[in-house]
Amino acid sequence: MGLLVLATLLALMVSIKGARAEPSAAIPKANTISIATSPASLLIQVNGTPVMAPLSFSCDPATNRSINAPSPQVNGSTRYAFLNWSDGGSQNHTISCAAPGNFTAYFSIEYALSLNTDPSSLTVEVDGLAYATPSVVWCLSGTIHGVNAPSPQGANASRFIFLNWNDGGGLLHTVPCDSPRSLVAFFRITLTIFIFSNIQQPFQVNVDGIPRVLPAELTCDFGTDRVLSVTTPQTVSNST
Repeated sequence: MGLLVLATLLALMVSIKGARAEPSAAIPKANTISIATSPASLLIQVNGTPVMAPLSFSCDPATNRSINAPSPQVNGSTRYAFLNWSDGGSQNHTISCAAPGNFTAYFSIEYALSLNTDPSSLTVEVDGLAYATPSVVWCLSGTIHGVNAPSPQGANASRFIFLNWNDGGGLLHTVPCDSPRSLVAFFRITLTIFIFSNIQQPFQVNVDGIPRVLPAELTCDFGTDRVLSVTTPQTVSNST
């Protein structure tokens, strides 16, 4: 009986020793994913969470992550528009954590071209397209654009005649898109003045000393004066 118990104990010890000697399953090593933007320090999204690039994170090889490059991103008068990812993926796509990876989102740089007129609310053109002022047009860095201030503008009794641009350019000239830029087109205002009499007869008035027959029409720049005078009595078609 004693020998049987001893044999059983020895068999159990051998079984436990063998179980301990069996190697355990290896735990997969996490991989490092690095994400950058060009230009640097722009926003990206990882699984929908916005983060500032560059960044790195570890993830299980059996998992995936979604990466997105929000566009456009505006910083004052500079704007960044998505171009492409370094891996060729779409703007918002899924990447695998099966291996370490480096991903870069590329953006174009755009600058604000602020357009205005004095007086305000007139029209200017950029590359042949009309814009009611004030307006902002975004242009791609490194490009050149044509600006124009159509003249005259207005109708009826008020017209606006081009004077000059604040950058010294001519009526139609080109501007480089190398930084944010503010352009103002200055106009002078001309007014049309109509002179009538209460009797429909060709009476005569003097405008700045020059005789004019009624009804008369004259133009003058806003802010200037005209001297009107009437000689009396006048005889026209038996009327005085």
